[in-house]
Amino acid sequence: ITPTHNNIMSNVSPEASDDEVPTHQSPSTPPSNDDDDDNDHSIAAAESVDPADAVRQRRVATHASLRAYESKRRTAYESKLQSSSLYWHAFRSLMYDSLLETQKADILVRGWTRAAESYGASMASIGEWCIDEKDGAPIVDESKKKKFFERAKGAAGGGHTERSATGISGSGSGGGAGTAASVVAMGDHYGKKGVPLVMIYSLADSAASVSERHAEMTKRMNDEVLPELASLLVHLKSEVVFMERLGDSIMKELESAEEEVCRAWNSYYEGMLDFTSGGGASTSAGPSSTATTSSEASVVAATPTTTQHKDVWVEEMRYRMAVAFLSTVWAKCSSELSKLFLSMKDAECNRQKHTKELLINAVQWQERLWAGLPSSVTPVLKDLSEWPMEQKTVEDEVQLSIRERAMSIQRDEEEHKLAMEEKS
Repeated sequence: ITPTHNNIMSNVSPEASDDEVPTHQSPSTPPSNDDDDDNDHSIAAAESVDPADAVRQRRVATHASLRAYESKRRTAYESKLQSSSLYWHAFRSLMYDSLLETQKADILVRGWTRAAESYGASMASIGEWCIDEKDGAPIVDESKKKKFFERAKGAAGGGHTERSATGISGSGSGGGAGTAASVVAMGDHYGKKGVPLVMIYSLADSAASVSERHAEMTKRMNDEVLPELASLLVHLKSEVVFMERLGDSIMKELESAEEEVCRAWNSYYEGMLDFTSGGGASTSAGPSSTATTSSEASVVAATPTTTQHKDVWVEEMRYRMAVAFLSTVWAKCSSELSKLFLSMKDAECNRQKHTKELLINAVQWQERLWAGLPSSVTPVLKDLSEWPMEQKTVEDEVQLSIRERAMSIQRDEEEHKLAMEEKS
């Protein structure tokens, strides 16, 4: 989304102007507390100022510098935190969109393969003449196909192949098995040029050829494309989960460090209000508490002993430590987020490249299937186009067929009659 995350995350410490922070201080840290005792007392002696007032004035001046720094720091850090959070949520959205896109590609190819597989199975049943006579639906269930062939063979006398075990005409029940015998009789003419059954069987053979081509395509898809897509999807899911947890923990760490600085500042501010309102300071008020003078002792003596007051110098130190820790956390988290974003970009590039290759492979196999279909249909179309339809030719074929059928019926009747006489 951005050339580098350092545009957002670097230089996290706010800069203070010269009138707010002493010029000798680094802008990345709060202004120092230059209230050493000797300097305070020498100034008080030279200016004939009450030492207690000098301490308070010095403390108030330091507090003013800190307050100006904290105001500027909060503004800068709030802006950086919001910007980092915005980019992190944008990257999370990108990761989920990438995952969704890969899932859709996987579902599409699986559905495509399943459709081709289903169509191939249906065409295979058509090529086997395994068709439900009631609704014309191909019978693809293996157990139903087995029962269908058994019934058809029984109706035809049990001595014919599966190709002859079907029904083309009639209204018998049982998926066409009731008309199988008549088809077997017609099957005697299979192979004779000009007989309509030749064209019908050629069309069935064409359906079987189409089925084989679909079976080859689905096998390639199941072996080469679908496993790779599934593996890519699983790997991407694990990467998204890992990156999401890592990024969320980094953002939580940044927010926690900022909250800790705010709590430390509030505690210091409350202590400062207590100090300036007359609460005073304890005997450990300064960094040189062991060298407390009589003037400072009088200030301490004036402090009510019945109330527990915060040590404003300790609270200030806690605030400074919190700010220093925040700066360290920002530096480390900035680096980790930058690495995370770069890692996500690399993962997205690899995902798109891999997905593209797999989809190209899938489409190429579909193209081969479509390119091979004409070779399965063209011969049948050619035979149908060349099928002689002259009236005399058709009439001769019909007359020949009637004569042959009559002779066949006569032979069957004579054989039946002979068999009955032998029994009697």
